[in-house]
Amino acid sequence: MSDSSENSTHETEQEPPVLTPGEQLQEAREKAGESLKDVAARTHQSIDTLKALEAMETGDLSPTVVRMQAARYARALGLPDKDIADGFAQQRSMMDVERIEHSPVSFGRLVGGTALPVLALTALFLIAGGALTLIGGERSASVQEIPVSKRLIEREMATSRMDQSIQDLDRVRVAELSIVALKPAWIEVRGSDGTIFRSRTMARGEVYYPRMDAGWTVTARNPNAFVWALDGEQIMPMGQADSPIYSLSVDTMAQQLVTLRREQLAEATQD
Repeated sequence: MSDSSENSTHETEQEPPVLTPGEQLQEAREKAGESLKDVAARTHQSIDTLKALEAMETGDLSPTVVRMQAARYARALGLPDKDIADGFAQQRSMMDVERIEHSPVSFGRLVGGTALPVLALTALFLIAGGALTLIGGERSASVQEIPVSKRLIEREMATSRMDQSIQDLDRVRVAELSIVALKPAWIEVRGSDGTIFRSRTMARGEVYYPRMDAGWTVTARNPNAFVWALDGEQIMPMGQADSPIYSLSVDTMAQQLVTLRREQLAEATQD
């Protein structure tokens, strides 16, 4: 009788649910009895940054920024920072695969010489869709909640200045953003209309200045071969090795780089 009971109990046992990296961060924080505000004060990250990480709402951020922010948060909670950062990178890789499968760039290449008519047709559909949105969906669109990750940069840019060096950074002109090649590697830069401004292998030490506020994007097979620089100062790699990036927004990266540099300076003033 007892054997039957033991077997029944054994059969009903279930494996514990697998937590996402964000859920692991949240669980560790709550076990430590800390609020988001408490952790943000220690790590010099914004509360919106921590919220976005816990909710895994990081699709609008650079993979490198996500990795660095996740690792910093994990270290503050005593978690293995590399494992947590790798977890976010794996999620981003799956998103990139989906993006490749539905990439409009591939279609443009297939049609070759008919790319311009295709772009014109696409623009026509966009205009028609925009008109319908204005007629029937303007009110509903105005009340849609903006994802935490989209609010992150705006919130970061609106925070109080901590010292004069950070104020100086805020005045960095976006025209000073540049891409520096650390070793020979292929890169492609496109305009908002699909025009290719660069699609070749850059030499080691070569610098490229993408146009700002123009909707340009960057694609690189080996983003670890490039670094982003502000006013000539190298800030961070474009991405991780063996993790290609596709249609990364130059304008978004400029904002994220300024935000990241501010956090680095803020952390330095605390040391």
